[in-house]
Amino acid sequence: MVCDIAISKVNGRVAAALLDRREMIAGEGLALLRQLTQQEARRQAVLARLTDRERDVANLLECGLTNAGIAASLGVTVRTVRAHVAAMLDKLECPTRTALLAKLLGRDIGLSANIP
Repeated sequence: MVCDIAISKVNGRVAAALLDRREMIAGEGLALLRQLTQQEARRQAVLARLTDRERDVANLLECGLTNAGIAASLGVTVRTVRAHVAAMLDKLECPTRTALLAKLLGRDIGLSANIP
């Protein structure tokens, strides 16, 4: 009987700990879902500012293609791709191609066009 009570107390503590852990994991999951939803909303807002062709270039840029790779995929010249990238850099106020990619992905990496 004493053993049953001790086991019951231990089982109760284990169950409470498991429930706390489950609630913590669920909370972390919801926070991650909110973060991803906000990130996708930022991404869509950025893409909405681009022309159709700039979006084409942006999608290939996100895949890691070089200007030459993007040009070959779209059937345009490298110079045309450079012009689209330059237009996106200007339009989205990004100082570098890396900052542009981060913005296209909906991420804030703390870079602005006003960096000296």
